[in-house]
Amino acid sequence: MGRIESLLRTYENPPFKVFLVSPPVARKTRIMKTLEAMSRNVPVTPLLYLGAVLEKAKRKVWISEADTFLELEEEIKEFSPHMVGITATTTQMPQAVKTAELVKKINPETIVVGGGPHMSFMYEETLNNSVFDIIVVGAGENPLLQLTERNARLHEIKGIAFRSNGAVMVNSPEYLTQEEYNTFPAPAYHLLKDPARYKESILMISSRGCPFACRMCASSHIWGKKWMAQDAETMIDHLKEVLNQLKGVSDIVFRYYDDMFTLDKKRIKKFVKLLKENKIAIDFKCESRVDTFDEEIASYLKEAGCKEVFFGIESGTQKFLNYIDKRVTLDQVEKAVAIAHKHGLRVCGSFMIGYPGETEEEVVQTIHFAKKLQVDRMQMSVLTPFPGTALYREAEKKGWRTCKDWEKYDGTYPVMKLENGLDKKLLHLLKKGYISFYLDPRYWYRQMRTGYLVREGYGRTILKTLVKYIAS
Repeated sequence: MGRIESLLRTYENPPFKVFLVSPPVARKTRIMKTLEAMSRNVPVTPLLYLGAVLEKAKRKVWISEADTFLELEEEIKEFSPHMVGITATTTQMPQAVKTAELVKKINPETIVVGGGPHMSFMYEETLNNSVFDIIVVGAGENPLLQLTERNARLHEIKGIAFRSNGAVMVNSPEYLTQEEYNTFPAPAYHLLKDPARYKESILMISSRGCPFACRMCASSHIWGKKWMAQDAETMIDHLKEVLNQLKGVSDIVFRYYDDMFTLDKKRIKKFVKLLKENKIAIDFKCESRVDTFDEEIASYLKEAGCKEVFFGIESGTQKFLNYIDKRVTLDQVEKAVAIAHKHGLRVCGSFMIGYPGETEEEVVQTIHFAKKLQVDRMQMSVLTPFPGTALYREAEKKGWRTCKDWEKYDGTYPVMKLENGLDKKLLHLLKKGYISFYLDPRYWYRQMRTGYLVREGYGRTILKTLVKYIAS
């Protein structure tokens, strides 16, 4: 019997206490420091779903809302958990390691579990270079439940990695089924001490994974190369529960974690029908792919209360789209954006620059394409080789990676060597893209004409952010 299994058997007094946290992040890059004002107060939604599953199984759960390590330390001491679960993106890894060290400093007997996309793929590196005891590989619900059982045996729990006799052991994950996914409860917003803090950004997740395999994305790999979705009935049940937990909220976001909201047209059609039957009136935003978006789906979304659709457009050059295996054309992009606008839906489009073989002229072409599309919001980032992606494997094989500091893997910093010294120009081009798009008088005229900037206060946020960035 190992040390961790022995610890699990020492907890005499239920309930088992689990502390869930996404670590406070110290932004290093200038753009991320500047854009932070536009992304603040967005809860780490996967923790709310994990917390709900653990609470349903009679575990006692604390979901951290700490903004600083001092606040985090106070929370941990107050709760005195048996286990701490830390989720982290790639850019959060240095802070995740620091969080794990803090937990062990407070109480060396506390079991520290890591999870999230980065650690799912880099479990060996994480276990060998930090104080993490266990890494969850893939979905966290079942592994965490089993780890909190008194007679847990690590070698029998699917989807975890751990140290055993000086070596790292990994148990392959047992991927969730669609049926099992639909049994999970609604996100536990009620576990937050200050739910009102998030009322402007109520995130929900109605599906996991992606059936596509873009080279720069790990979504299709972490969930077993398949797409799982909640039934329309489950979506409605979860929506009711969240609206009951957070009174007065009507603005919902199916984004960030919900890559393929519109993939199943029948599901969306039934969702619209059930919204009407249950007399639920909401405004929401969602994510889609341009090749799965048409007049019919746009009509359903508008009827359901959708205000904005997000497209991962990625580039204004077909060469780049082909390189990342996006499997869409520029013509499909233009048609999808036009259809969305035709049905009164705002469009947020994301773009990437800095792919192998790209020229400065092609970067400018992407900027011009974003303006030509007349998207209502534009996000631009530097192509980054995240662990678990085909791009990462290629970058490792060909020696492209020039930066080993995970904290800079936030999409705003060049971490790959590119031809013709393009990597040295990317920060300037990224800045040029944002300024060219958002300070274009035609953009402001369109947005003021629709009332979007004034009605939702977004214009003020954009101006403050741009002024801060330009002055920095």
